[in-house]
Amino acid sequence: MSHRGLLAGRAEALKSRLEESGNAELRTRMERAISHKADWPVGAGAAREDVLAWWHQIARLHRKKRTLSRELREAEHAYSADMSDANFARLKDIQDQLANLDGTEALIEGFGEPSGRPARTM
Repeated sequence: MSHRGLLAGRAEALKSRLEESGNAELRTRMERAISHKADWPVGAGAAREDVLAWWHQIARLHRKKRTLSRELREAEHAYSADMSDANFARLKDIQDQLANLDGTEALIEGFGEPSGRPARTM
């Protein structure tokens, strides 16, 4: 059995298990959450390597965003207490870093290639 066939079988097994355990609503919500083409790594046709790379990247970005959000609150507090150029520069730097996180979910060398998609290069 091909890798994709195995994944499709596992996806069907998961769907059946969710329904049998009374969680059909959860299954429906999960399927609806995949709302655009950029979510292809969570679909049945994605190769295991791409799924793992995508989830690891999402987890890294989540941790980074959480850390930057905390730093932003601290920088805002520091700037409101002391409106120095240094505090403003730090505040602006954190805001820029947060803005740059958007759209970096899949900036991974070769991402998509195992799933038969055009690979990205850095």
